[in-house]
Amino acid sequence: MSQLRFQHVFVGLMAISALSAFALPARLTGRSHPQISMLFAPVAIPSAKIAGFFFRRLGGEQVQDSRDLETIRSENRQLKSDAISLQEQLNELMQRNAEREKLGLVRNLCTPVAVVGADSGTRESLSLRSSTLEGITEGLFVLYPGGVVGQVEQAGVAGAQVRLVTDPGSRLRGSFGKFQRRADNQIEFRKLNAPTALVEGAGDGAMIVRGLPMEDVRSAQIAPNDWVILNEPDWPLNLQGQPLGKVVKISPRPDAPLYAQIRIEPQENLSRLREVMVVTKDR
Repeated sequence: MSQLRFQHVFVGLMAISALSAFALPARLTGRSHPQISMLFAPVAIPSAKIAGFFFRRLGGEQVQDSRDLETIRSENRQLKSDAISLQEQLNELMQRNAEREKLGLVRNLCTPVAVVGADSGTRESLSLRSSTLEGITEGLFVLYPGGVVGQVEQAGVAGAQVRLVTDPGSRLRGSFGKFQRRADNQIEFRKLNAPTALVEGAGDGAMIVRGLPMEDVRSAQIAPNDWVILNEPDWPLNLQGQPLGKVVKISPRPDAPLYAQIRIEPQENLSRLREVMVVTKDR
């Protein structure tokens, strides 16, 4: 039997094509066109796929852009500027969220509220961009990631005002101690053997303790960089232990040398806070 070669098949296909195009009547070729097309499928389909592959790789679609080069450059600069701005906003939100996490479980009880500004008079307070329409009422407790801010003193439909713990009219009770890192890398507060003290607002961004005898201060070994935490029975139980501030100076009282005058400052300048956390839920 004679062997069928590729050349024979190719010549035969070419002959059929010629007859279809020139020799046979159109009414006959029209009927046989689908059958003849199937004969070329083994060659045509792979060829089309190969051609399409190289077209996409080497040519691709020709996009018609009528913009001039300077317009394109200007738009690219604007897109770059927008991308940088969005990245900065994202970084700020991530940093703010990380700060809020420092409140622990208490965070779930709080509503973040923006600060409009601080009192420019003799009072130490913050004006909040919130109102009674948003659930902010007088008497609510206010925190920030570093501890206690104060308490809502006034609230209305136009805004709210918070009295800071550093305001001369503020009175809270607190306990002295040290924050220490445990073996499991967790931070804990070790209370010093000192009586609970009355922490008064002193103005100028500070608080003061004036009721402890110097003997008790020495016996408890209270020193600068120790901390004072909230120990106020009038505040909710789940807020007890929130930091009030750090001891920065200990000296005898000018009017009563047998008693100590202990200056305490919050972790941050409260009058410069941009956001506070108002405790709007009980649990």
